[in-house]
Amino acid sequence: MPEATPNILFLSTDQHHFQALSSAGNPHVRTPHMDRLLGRGAAFSKAYSPNPICGPCRASWFTGVMASEHGDIDNRKVDPRPDLPTLGEWLGEHSGYRRIFAGKWHAGDHPFRYSIRGFDVILSGINRNAMLGDPSIAAVSEAFIRNQTGQAGPWLLVTCLQQPHDICESIRMDSQPMPCLPYGLAESDLPPLPDNFDYAHPPSAAIPEPKNPEWTELNWRYYLWSYYRHVEMCDAQVGSILSALEETGQLETTLIVFTSDHGEALGSRRHVQKNNVFDESVRVPFAVCWPGRVPVVDDEDTLVSGLDIAPTICDYAGAPVPAWYRGISLKPYLDSLEAGQPQSPDRSWIVAETGANTGRMVRSADHKYICYSDGSELLFDMRDDPLEMHDLCGEPEHAGLLNQHRGWLRQWEASLDRYPGVEPFPCR
Repeated sequence: MPEATPNILFLSTDQHHFQALSSAGNPHVRTPHMDRLLGRGAAFSKAYSPNPICGPCRASWFTGVMASEHGDIDNRKVDPRPDLPTLGEWLGEHSGYRRIFAGKWHAGDHPFRYSIRGFDVILSGINRNAMLGDPSIAAVSEAFIRNQTGQAGPWLLVTCLQQPHDICESIRMDSQPMPCLPYGLAESDLPPLPDNFDYAHPPSAAIPEPKNPEWTELNWRYYLWSYYRHVEMCDAQVGSILSALEETGQLETTLIVFTSDHGEALGSRRHVQKNNVFDESVRVPFAVCWPGRVPVVDDEDTLVSGLDIAPTICDYAGAPVPAWYRGISLKPYLDSLEAGQPQSPDRSWIVAETGANTGRMVRSADHKYICYSDGSELLFDMRDDPLEMHDLCGEPEHAGLLNQHRGWLRQWEASLDRYPGVEPFPCR
């Protein structure tokens, strides 16, 4: 089959737990539109954010490098270094794509911008009001798609929805014990607490203390219930965008990359939000869809990083992949699946950073190594211990495995082109 140049939709949610999908078997949330998206292409179960906090991750999406390289190591601190072209600038120079942006940018000092390097911005977001912002972001995205029939040249539309990020407001507003449930809810309507709710990890200066110590079990379970309602609000907007592609006959000519910038702790270890590298915070939904070109598969083995988004989009757009990108294009792997001769990516491990350059994760096929700038370390068997509750670091029989992951991290850190002023991470 000859190569085709697709339209490209990069669609993202914000603070989306990797299992906050009904297609993931979660009975507490209904996501019919995200489910039909994930069911039309390659869905990757082992997908991770390069940095589980908004700004650093998003800057990595659009520059292709780690936060310690582009310089935005914490939210709202610094714009990505100007010598790194954004994905929009690169495609503007090396392809015929029109590049459109709608929604939350947050790759640097300003979360919501009307001017973004390399993109035409059709709508910015609304800070801390995604309940109003997402319908607007989806509406302009839908309008753009519907107006493209008969237009010349392929397009890249980046649509960054804001939900379920507004769950953060619950933490700020509901700090006291809850006397009763609102909306006529009964306790039986609320999701249960996670099995690792009471797990206490070893103390580390790099791991934030649990939020809202005054909360009762009712507070926590209501928080989970509320979070899933935020996800459902976002799902409705995904549905309107997919419908625009379907109804205009563009679904078959559009590559869709879907993910989130980070996850949500959802009560694990009595934490909420993000900015640690336990799976609840750093693991994300991820799918690549293109009917007839990308096979429908639930891939539970391939390690994927948010750093892979830019090279994958470049590859499908027919643009060269910059040599400095830290991720890989998933196109060769997806093409091999479509051809019936799977060739897994040449990758044994991936790395994630935490905000403020305080921690690192090395995720391999079966294990995860975590270390922090204060010298603390954790090692988990992710097949037998997916909730990360049994640290293997102190067990002599795992010393070789620990040293292997330490070596991978040293190798990775030595390869980085650090932003001026970002200190090298103290590897073991």
